[in-house]
Amino acid sequence: MTIGFFLFDQDKNVLCAKFTENWKRLEFVDVNADIEMLQCFAKEIEDIARCSEAGALVKQMEDSFSNQLQISPASTVLAESAAVAASQLAEEHLLHPAIRAN
Repeated sequence: MTIGFFLFDQDKNVLCAKFTENWKRLEFVDVNADIEMLQCFAKEIEDIARCSEAGALVKQMEDSFSNQLQISPASTVLAESAAVAASQLAEEHLLHPAIRAN
C-alpha cells in the first residue's frame, strides 16, 4: 500500500514529498501498524524536504532508510514541474487509490 512518495527534480534540485491524509486506510492492511510513528516519519521527511539540499536527502534516504521505507527504482516523469506531478500522483495514489483485487 502506498502511503507516500517523493519526486526529485534533479534540474532544480527540488524534492516534493506527499503522504496520505487518510492514515486509517493502513489499518485495513495491517491492524498493528504504528500509524503515529508513520505520521511523525512523514512529517519529518516533508520538513527535511523543504529545508535540505534535495539531492543529498535522496542519497541519504537510499543509503540509510532501507529498513524504514521501500524506495522504488527511479523513473522519469514528464510534467511542467515536480510540484504539479506530485499533486497529480497524490490524487491518483493517495487520495483516491484504485481498489485492486488480490
